[in-house]
Amino acid sequence: MHTSPEHRPWHQAAGTINGLRSWTARRRRAATAQLMRGAFYSLGSGIVSLFILWIQHQRW
Repeated sequence: MHTSPEHRPWHQAAGTINGLRSWTARRRRAATAQLMRGAFYSLGSGIVSLFILWIQHQRW
């Protein structure tokens, strides 16, 4: 009979679950960073576009 900790299925399952939790936490942080980066790029592009339209309106 296997009594060592390596052969206990619930220990292996707990390790797998903890690994999945840390993996999803890392992915969540990466996805949040990508979302914020995209939002700020869009905001910056919008501001630059409005500034260019304002300049064209002032000079024409």
